[in-house]
Amino acid sequence: MKNPRAGDHELFGFLTCDANEIVKPIHSKAMPVILTDPAEIELWLTGEWKDAKQLPRSYPSDAMMLLPRERAEELTLF
Repeated sequence: MKNPRAGDHELFGFLTCDANEIVKPIHSKAMPVILTDPAEIELWLTGEWKDAKQLPRSYPSDAMMLLPRERAEELTLF
């Protein structure tokens, strides 16, 4: 680190993979990895790296829907 700063820091990161056909027009190089299967999520969080490193892959395009911004703001995801 060139200029370390003292104190606590909250850090996060995104694991990315190749963009699928829905995401490519928006960001051609990458998209966040999306895990939806509880067993895969558990493996990612607690598994051995040799097993977990197989999980990152593009989410299927047919399982996604691109919405206009106005419509997307109306939806509650969680």
